[in-house]
Amino acid sequence: MENINTNEWFYHYTDAYGLQGILNDGAFWATDANYLNDFKEIQLGIDYARYWLEKNRENIISRFGKTVENRLDMNMNPTPGSQSGQRMFVCSFTTESDSLSQWRAYGKDGGYAVGFLSSYMKMKASELGLTLSECVYEHDEINNPVALFLDQMFSSDYLADFDDTKLNHICIMRRSILLKGGAFKQEREWRLTPNYDFGNKNRNPQKFRIRNGVFVPYLNYELFPSSEKQKFVKTGSDSRMPVAKLMIGPTPHKELAANGIRKLLWDLQGKYRFLSPQHSSASFRDW
Repeated sequence: MENINTNEWFYHYTDAYGLQGILNDGAFWATDANYLNDFKEIQLGIDYARYWLEKNRENIISRFGKTVENRLDMNMNPTPGSQSGQRMFVCSFTTESDSLSQWRAYGKDGGYAVGFLSSYMKMKASELGLTLSECVYEHDEINNPVALFLDQMFSSDYLADFDDTKLNHICIMRRSILLKGGAFKQEREWRLTPNYDFGNKNRNPQKFRIRNGVFVPYLNYELFPSSEKQKFVKTGSDSRMPVAKLMIGPTPHKELAANGIRKLLWDLQGKYRFLSPQHSSASFRDW
């Protein structure tokens, strides 16, 4: 896991329906990367992989043989759901606690953001077998996670004695989902993904939700505290701080929104009573 400031917070923005689903499930929904809104970000990494293969094709054949080159060729042409090791599930967060662009994008008709303290998030991700990584916005055909991974794999003789197990571990999708266009840089996005390939080690059963008439696969990431001990961190000898926050997005009905969410949190078996909803400071109304 990357170096993370232990006092930083990570926020997941959603609308009221999304928050209700998260709270009812006690988990965040991680979407199959093949179904993300911007399909180009996946294709970008695959294009980099294809470029790397073309540049190194002769050396690969000379060093490891034609069979390895052919299998790499197949592995770098993934299609949704068709290839073991090419399905990853993504849950997005940002370090922006009160971003108007995020409210506009994900909080239409009532937005919310659930935040976790980074030290807690790091612990919980490790507990669940997940990796939290920062998206890369400034990249070229050489300096990006896909090319760096493939260069390392080539230089370390990883391709020697190539078999199905090694093939499945060369998951281009895992590196591709961290590449985003520069226009999205203001989002400051981090992505939570399994540190295993879905096709090889299915720890969680996939579920489905409907979006625009399409059945979208997703997994549950149970990030909320699983015990009373996990709900707070010590900030001093006599003070404690919750590991999670709940932000209420811009709304002309502040008191109604606050009262409604407090009642909902209290009603859900007391599981979320440690959360104290806070209002966005953004002076925005959508009309």
